[in-house]
Amino acid sequence: MIIDAHLTLPPKEAGTVEGLLETMHANDIDKAVLVTVEGFSSHTTREFNDRVAAEAALFPDALIPWAAVNPHEGLGEGAAMELRRAVTELGMSGLKLQPFMHRFAHSYHQVDVLMEEVVRLGIPVLVHTGTAPWATPLQFAHLARRYPTATVILAHAGGKELWSDALLAARQLDNLWLETSATPLNGLQKMVDTLGPERIVFGSNTFVSATITYRLGVVKALQISDQARKAILGGNMARLLGLSESTSRYKSG
Repeated sequence: MIIDAHLTLPPKEAGTVEGLLETMHANDIDKAVLVTVEGFSSHTTREFNDRVAAEAALFPDALIPWAAVNPHEGLGEGAAMELRRAVTELGMSGLKLQPFMHRFAHSYHQVDVLMEEVVRLGIPVLVHTGTAPWATPLQFAHLARRYPTATVILAHAGGKELWSDALLAARQLDNLWLETSATPLNGLQKMVDTLGPERIVFGSNTFVSATITYRLGVVKALQISDQARKAILGGNMARLLGLSESTSRYKSG
């Protein structure tokens, strides 16, 4: 089973959810965590969470909606309330944070207010990393250290320039996971060789078919065992989300 841990819902002018399902099928992706891309350009995220939840509800066997919030909203209280609504009313099962777009540091009080809600809800958090000055892996390693019962996934695992920092942090913190989008092959190989495959998850961070195919190809090019590759491509995310590792594939349309 292949699970994309970081699939983005295209803006309305760029595509449809039906087209996204066709892209998944073309790349043999069974399930995907679906997140907004438009919401990170807005101060408030409620309408974007509503759209993600509604679109995912059309294909519940394939799409797993995750919330997006801006920690600045209501000094964290508003963000926590929106996250609670997204999880308890919309059925979302995780959170995506974008510190570069929303311009917040891991150490801000409002981030702690939000993370306390994350812990209460018992959900994982996917955090954009790889973009200074707001979103480096070591900054959000501090967040994972402050909240050891929360699973924090570093999106892009630091990217092309900062993947070694992401690896350093993951070696120190058992609750820190790494997501593969934008991670170079040599960096990803080093991560698996050093850390093992158990906390590495495939993600595309796109809705573009060619990019998804390329980022899948990076994982498929790794010099690792078939068992390790299966874990990265889907087994680890299935374990994190409590999903059955069924090999049945969703068929669109």
